[in-house]
Amino acid sequence: MTKTARLHLFITLLFGIIVWLFFAVFYRHHLHYQEEMQLFLTSGAYFLETIASPGGLSSYFSRLFTQFFVDSFAGALIIALLLIALQQLIWRISVVFSKKSHCYLLSFIPSTLYACALMDENFLLTALISLIFILLAIVLFQRIKSFKARLVYVLLVIPLLYWIAGGAYRDFYRYPGIFPVILLIIFLSVLIIPVLCRYLPENDKRKSRVISGCVQWIVLILLAVWGFKTQANWEKEEIMAYDYFSRSQKWNSIIRLADKKAPTAPLSVASLNLALANQNQLSNFMFEYFQNGPEGLLPTFQKEFIADMMAGEIYYHLGLVNTAQRLAFEGMEAIPGYQKSVRSIQRLAETNLINGHYEVANKYLTILKQTLFYKKWAEETATYLYNEKKINAHPEWGKLRRFRPRKDFLFSEQEKDQVLGILYQNNTNNRMAYDYLLAYTLLEKDLSHFYEYYRLLENKKKEEMVPKSYQEALAVVLGQVNFNSRQNEEAFYKQYGKTYWYYLLFKYK
Repeated sequence: MTKTARLHLFITLLFGIIVWLFFAVFYRHHLHYQEEMQLFLTSGAYFLETIASPGGLSSYFSRLFTQFFVDSFAGALIIALLLIALQQLIWRISVVFSKKSHCYLLSFIPSTLYACALMDENFLLTALISLIFILLAIVLFQRIKSFKARLVYVLLVIPLLYWIAGGAYRDFYRYPGIFPVILLIIFLSVLIIPVLCRYLPENDKRKSRVISGCVQWIVLILLAVWGFKTQANWEKEEIMAYDYFSRSQKWNSIIRLADKKAPTAPLSVASLNLALANQNQLSNFMFEYFQNGPEGLLPTFQKEFIADMMAGEIYYHLGLVNTAQRLAFEGMEAIPGYQKSVRSIQRLAETNLINGHYEVANKYLTILKQTLFYKKWAEETATYLYNEKKINAHPEWGKLRRFRPRKDFLFSEQEKDQVLGILYQNNTNNRMAYDYLLAYTLLEKDLSHFYEYYRLLENKKKEEMVPKSYQEALAVVLGQVNFNSRQNEEAFYKQYGKTYWYYLLFKYK
């Protein structure tokens, strides 16, 4: 291996490692989000259905690789390898036009741009795979020397490429009606780089080569910085982190995340409150974190796929199984491009199992048995079908079966406290419903209802110490403290920043 070849190998490995580390460690929850927003099946019927349309093979491979995003390290490795494949193919095409080795860094421009594009959670792998197929066809064409053979190759490959990648633009972006500008820039760069390599002047002198290399490094770095600033969304990464830990029931991870940086987005706050409630700490510690009103406890239905799915987690753990089921279904149906969600399918299987709708549950489990990473879970869950005793003994499903309301009632967005009251009255062992009911009135600053509910329930909880937030609210209700609403917020925060009193005076409404 020559010195130049070793240098090229080092640069390629460096690029791959940087991409892998970024997506595996710093931006990993975007990968988890991508994985749960699709349903890839290993069946032959799914394969034939997907490849039946133009560009279907690229879409199939995109979904095939995306299912591995369930593990961020594996997903990031796939992204790195695909981007390296794109770069290597561009370089091989460029070498045919010109053997100027000092242009090697230019071949990384499309891969760098696509890495930045993937920071947008709505960008899919399909365009990248389509480019790889097309460039691979060009590389093979360049190896054919005979004019007649080339002509035959072109006549055969053009319709084949249209079937493989030509119509896949529908799956380039999650919203089919949008064609992002950065994608057009990527396509243009793929065309321009080989031509640029051909017409750039030779650099025989060492000084010229060093200058050329420095310029190319600067261009790559500037493109990466530009893409990073325009495409990366750390606020969404934070929300996705809360959602991932909530879905995985890693409550301590959520609390540790909040301790590092208190969440402010309603969905993140709602996930934190859910984690505190599952640890029986909501009534004691909720006001030690930022609270943005009842929306951060029970988010309003939005008919938007990820928001409804995140809200569904809360209603599921509360015991409002039918509401969780509806949100899972509506969230999945709202996904653009008519994709299905493996996350929603899994939740629908659980809610129907809890409700005793075994035929419907089995329908969803049969689908999951055709997946790679959920097959084992589906097979294990199928053993609960028609087995009342086993379901009732399950630590989660059995508990939710006892907590779920037995009678129909009207779910009102404006009277969520009454919904929580009905839920608690249905089973007074539902501690989370009790905590959410009182927390809701505190967040609404509805101290009259808080006191009314607390008086009704205090006898059932008299053996326990009164939680911190309840003590602070009771002190206000009973006139044991008196605050001036005109007090300076900054001065008040220094002394009472992590109390209900501060929220009551200065936050929400």
